[in-house]
Amino acid sequence: MTVTKISIRTNVLDALGPFGKKTSDIEALVKKYTDRALSSSIGAARFYWNKLVHQTGLMNIGKTLPFMTTIGRLDYYVGRDEKGILRGGNLHWSYLQGICDDKIGDAEKYKSVCLMLAKLPGNVAFSFKADPKLRDAAIIRAAFKTAGFTVDSRPTFLYKGNVEDGDPVAKMKSDARTKINAARRDLEITDMSVEDFFAFYRDNLDDAGKKSHFCLNIDQDMFYQGLDQNDPQLEIFAVRRKSTDSDSNPHPFDAAVACSRGKDGYYKLMRVTYRYKKQGSPAPHKHANKLVVVEAMRRATALGLTLDTDGFTPGGGVLYRRFGVFDEVVQDDYNRRTIMTLLRKCA
Repeated sequence: MTVTKISIRTNVLDALGPFGKKTSDIEALVKKYTDRALSSSIGAARFYWNKLVHQTGLMNIGKTLPFMTTIGRLDYYVGRDEKGILRGGNLHWSYLQGICDDKIGDAEKYKSVCLMLAKLPGNVAFSFKADPKLRDAAIIRAAFKTAGFTVDSRPTFLYKGNVEDGDPVAKMKSDARTKINAARRDLEITDMSVEDFFAFYRDNLDDAGKKSHFCLNIDQDMFYQGLDQNDPQLEIFAVRRKSTDSDSNPHPFDAAVACSRGKDGYYKLMRVTYRYKKQGSPAPHKHANKLVVVEAMRRATALGLTLDTDGFTPGGGVLYRRFGVFDEVVQDDYNRRTIMTLLRKCA
């Protein structure tokens, strides 16, 4: 396998000519996609071998609209992203959890998870996020690896409040309290529609010159489905400057967040977005991002749920640590690429 890897890299660099051989960036890019291709090929072989062992067939999906379904104890969705690639995973409002039957032994648990994964459609790129406190984590991790998934561990922050403790800000570090109180003085909290949230999200990406790491089309469709249930599984809210006597018109949103409130016991900060300063518009409040997090803490506590930041950016990690009330933990992500994700360079 090592010889093949070197051969692929050499052939690509030869095709690039002297420019490729003299440019370390090109060589690094070739190595990145070579490693990814090899990893995906091995994963695909394991995935289809697991299907062959359990005689489940390809079970390819031809539907173009997002849908939700269940295999055994595994709930998942499938939808098409902006480039037409089929993607799936656990429902936005529910971590992967409880997929093993507590009444059976470890070996049977492992076999049952392998069977569930064998019944997944073969033409879908999957990404499952595990409960940070997942039971039978080692068994489930082993089963996903057997089925050709990569297993990546990532840190996230948890906050478990108590209604009897009152305002969560009171327990924060003094610097954080000062900034949040300033935000409370200047800003108001308002609910937000799905349409307004994604318009705001996309505008912020454009203003920052960035691309989303998420599949926004799938997100938006799933948000509608989550809100359309008898017990809504999502909440979306935003913060903006308060109106004054001298300026009664609504101000632009400064920050917004979409949170899950599912039956998995977590209140997750699924998507967070902030307005960027641009010419001709007022500057956003510099502590708006802190206020949306504090409001999420309050709502999670009121619902008896644990707030989960659902991962974090480097800047977000600094913010949560400065609050001084979050616990940093690690959770697993189980991912499977398809040939389409490699061809479209969209993995």
